[in-house]
Amino acid sequence: MTTTLHELNATLEQELELLWRFALRLTHQPERAEELVAETCLRVNEQRPQYADRRSFRCAVLGLEYRIWCDGFRSRLLRAVGSDSDCALSNSVHCYGSRLCDKFNRLPDAQRLAMLLVYVEEFTYHEAADILGLSINALMGRLAGARLSLGSQTPADQKRVASPVGLHAAWSAG
Repeated sequence: MTTTLHELNATLEQELELLWRFALRLTHQPERAEELVAETCLRVNEQRPQYADRRSFRCAVLGLEYRIWCDGFRSRLLRAVGSDSDCALSNSVHCYGSRLCDKFNRLPDAQRLAMLLVYVEEFTYHEAADILGLSINALMGRLAGARLSLGSQTPADQKRVASPVGLHAAWSAG
């Protein structure tokens, strides 16, 4: 079945908020996110026959947006901004645990994006793996690594935690 341009654009319009959120998380800058969403929408319209299946439309469009970012958009952004850019996402999203948000923002892109798709956007493991072009095992590995990084304690926190030997001695004495 061939999807008309009007049908495709109506479906695409329903996903603009999701595309914007994901683009902002990729680029960390509202202006760059707008450019990425515009480029994604343009490519979807150019490649209309590939997007006839609406069941997988969300995954396909997010996958396209991610590939556009990987295939050069990201490198152009890094050249334009430099290495000392501030994270606009941190400033635009209210975080209850600033230390956790800082840790999350310092995760490698691969782990951060896997967590965003699965835990924030609530895609299944299969859908997130398709979007990122990974196997399920690779996605699960990234999620596990991210959870370990987020759950790890800082050296200051570790000093406050009793050692297993100390806990054993306290248990034996009591």
